[in-house]
Amino acid sequence: MIKLILKFQLMHFFTKKDIQNSLNKLKINNGDCIFIMFETIRLGMIKDVKNSNEHYKAFFEGILKKIGPKGTLATNTYTFENSRLKKNYQHLSKKCSSGKSSEIFLSFKNISRSVHPLFSVAAIGLNKDYICKNNSTHNYGELSPYSRLMEKNCKILSLGGYLGNNPFLHVAELHSGAPYMYNKIFRQKVFIDKKNIKKNFVSFVRYLHLKYEIDFEKIDNLLKRKNKIKKIKLGKGFISVCKSIDFYKTIIDLLKKDIHGILKDKPNYSYKMFPYL
Repeated sequence: MIKLILKFQLMHFFTKKDIQNSLNKLKINNGDCIFIMFETIRLGMIKDVKNSNEHYKAFFEGILKKIGPKGTLATNTYTFENSRLKKNYQHLSKKCSSGKSSEIFLSFKNISRSVHPLFSVAAIGLNKDYICKNNSTHNYGELSPYSRLMEKNCKILSLGGYLGNNPFLHVAELHSGAPYMYNKIFRQKVFIDKKNIKKNFVSFVRYLHLKYEIDFEKIDNLLKRKNKIKKIKLGKGFISVCKSIDFYKTIIDLLKKDIHGILKDKPNYSYKMFPYL
């Protein structure tokens, strides 16, 4: 009991009004297209919410209120377990590998969701169908939800984590020809409302035998030096925003100078294994 009391006393709290004030400071405006990423455990808890469902809904509803009916809100709804467990993909399932926040988002009415067995994206608002319908079968390539989001000049909104830890990073790696990743075909079946979609879905993924880490702190610091990121305090952590096209161009420029420029160290390549021939 004493430990629980101490934990409660150390917990950082903020209000729904604090969220709205933070969005104002970050210049999240009416009509904006927003791609959101959650690590809100780094921020603390919202006062007067009963559970995690209400916690995530408060953020979603606060952003939707700010961007209005002409705005669009999108987030990842990944299902990595389909590959790991060699399972078929059921598009209507709300179970995600992206965490509780994504499952809450999928429970909203009028959601549109892209069809990809591992890397789907869901959106709500004016441009939801443009972002999530009639996409290519590649997770990060042309006509993917991420390319459509950039076309709509979306802003990346990071709640608690490094802003650099977002999927537009991998779009830049794909377009730059990052040698430590490759295109992989999903081998299981993909179902939409019990109908088998007979397409080859492709994912740009890392070689599992290569060991490396992405330097997200370096990326955020680079964005800061170039005045491309705005970051403010909320609760015990920070939230930040950056235009997706600014982020993409910054990473492209970095990888043009050094194809391993976003990594902490060069991967442990071997001349006897891919990507070497």
